[in-house]
Amino acid sequence: MVESAKAENSVVEVITTASQIPDIVGAEYIKSFNQLQVNNVRVLDIRSRTDAANHEYLERITNADVVMFSGGDQLRLSSIFGGTKFLQIL
Repeated sequence: MVESAKAENSVVEVITTASQIPDIVGAEYIKSFNQLQVNNVRVLDIRSRTDAANHEYLERITNADVVMFSGGDQLRLSSIFGGTKFLQIL
């Protein structure tokens, strides 16, 4: 299976910021990707602008091959990520 331009063993980061139930949504995306034999899937649990500035998260987004945003309140995305280094990296 081709996961990304990298082809195999891609690092997939799922961002659940827009969701009201990020823990549940994140777990479901991991399960769904695993069913597609995409196994290097992680969830970035970013709930605030402080979280978006977390050095570990900035490194993870820099090294990701695929970034996916879950559904939910899209206004939360702009209010949390707007003007941040996280958004610049994306």
